[in-house]
Amino acid sequence: MEKQKKIIRVFFFLLFFSVPTEVFSQSQTKSIVEDAYNLTISKITSFIKTVTQSYLDTLFPTVEIQANTGLTNALTGGILIVTPLFNSKNIYNTTFLQGSLFLTREDRYRQTLNVGLGERFLLMDKKLLVGFNSFYNHEFPYNHKRASFGFETRSSVGEINANKYYRLSTWNGGYNGIQEKALDGQDIEIGVPLPYINWTKAYLKKFKWESPSGSSDSKGDQFSLRASLPFGFSIEGGRKSYSTAFTSDENFFKLTWNSNTIDNDKSLTISNEAYVLSAMENGRYTKVRNEDLITKSYKITATTTTSADLPKGYIIRVGLTWAPMTTSAAWGTAQTICSNSTALGFSAGTWRTPSPTEIQGLSGVITKTELVDTHGWVFAHIFNIWSNTSLTAVNFNTGGIVGTANTNFFNVACVKI
Repeated sequence: MEKQKKIIRVFFFLLFFSVPTEVFSQSQTKSIVEDAYNLTISKITSFIKTVTQSYLDTLFPTVEIQANTGLTNALTGGILIVTPLFNSKNIYNTTFLQGSLFLTREDRYRQTLNVGLGERFLLMDKKLLVGFNSFYNHEFPYNHKRASFGFETRSSVGEINANKYYRLSTWNGGYNGIQEKALDGQDIEIGVPLPYINWTKAYLKKFKWESPSGSSDSKGDQFSLRASLPFGFSIEGGRKSYSTAFTSDENFFKLTWNSNTIDNDKSLTISNEAYVLSAMENGRYTKVRNEDLITKSYKITATTTTSADLPKGYIIRVGLTWAPMTTSAAWGTAQTICSNSTALGFSAGTWRTPSPTEIQGLSGVITKTELVDTHGWVFAHIFNIWSNTSLTAVNFNTGGIVGTANTNFFNVACVKI
């Protein structure tokens, strides 16, 4: 009997210690399996990333995928690559090719192909990058062609980009019979990183596009902020402002993914120093900052009879073609603005301010809300529009005649003679 009791005690003793040991073993085994799984996934991910990035770095040091909206009143998407022309180990002299394809939805889908050749030099112990470039641009399906030449100088504390554009095509038939023509132009841009957060840059650009008829050129400036984000992403937003009458200012936003900045660990950090003059070796294959899309001028043909045939903002109502209203001025200045206008490619003297009856007729067939929301008109003054009758305006809301002084600033609308 005593022997049986001892056997029972030994059994419970072993059972007491075996249960937690078994539980511990199961927990430990599960932990080991999870660690092994996570390590395997990490290794596979790292391997794929290393191979992919190594492959891209070898053939295409820079690959960008971009989407933006605002500058063309449409959504634009594109892909851009920068690749060395020669596999040279001389980092002080870099020859490269840059190519891109952009798809834009304006009146219809348009595709713009850009191919460029560039040369960059590292100077001042790699602290300064200086380069020259040339590009050919082709827009399909209307066969607009353009060439450009550019200069750039870059450092970690600022950059300057300048470009000159030359049209290679003449008037081409566009959508719905509207005649279109690529424009000559030029721009110069200064970019400066913000102090302590150098991953954000401020850009200021001055631009000019030459009128095809020799009249007033389209010119203005563009301001933007560009921020580099983790995982190769960046965002840029800004405003393009025109100093030319009848051209609306534009806000824009751009989202970009760049394969060359996937491992950027300086984004979203605050530096201890406002600026650091560092080496520019890694900037040899950054994209050239120039205009990817071709800027064009438009003119209507004799067969154009509806607003659908016109660029955005222009309308045909009460038997007249109306240019988009975007500004205000005194009465005398309003007459000059319209008489000097070359809207739609017509020569100066073919536009005028409307008569009071014509303004009243327009207000009877279209609302202010529709003009603003659908056609992009800007009412700088809440209602009043100058007419061609001396010192006389019309209240667009009521149709009432407003006799006033020349010093008042009312809306300026122009109609084609």
